[in-house]
Amino acid sequence: MVNSALISGGRTDKDRQAVKDALQQNAEDSMRHAASDAQLTVSKPLTKASLSAGWLFAEMHCKTNDGSAWFSGFSVAGPATLVLVTVEGNTGTEGSVDIVSKAVKGITWAQIGPPEKRKPFWKFW
Repeated sequence: MVNSALISGGRTDKDRQAVKDALQQNAEDSMRHAASDAQLTVSKPLTKASLSAGWLFAEMHCKTNDGSAWFSGFSVAGPATLVLVTVEGNTGTEGSVDIVSKAVKGITWAQIGPPEKRKPFWKFW
């Protein structure tokens, strides 16, 4: 599942940053909330890292108590967008976690249009 949120409007830089920080916190809270399910055990607590382009990346990983499945959450905040990705799979498919992690870290952010009307977008490829 992939969710994104776009920050737009005539806000000051300080206001925009406050909204971005709140969106990032919401994404992290969503991952923690999902991990709090009684049927899950956290296998890797929430970690955050600044990517080379300066974007904030976060991830968290869980597995079911019986070991039959796993759940991972990822978020990355770009210039005016936050993307939250959740992935689930059965035991034996954990290799997908690295693939999704690399894809999320590799999202390309761009600005479209003249500076006063730029709308950010993201892509996985």
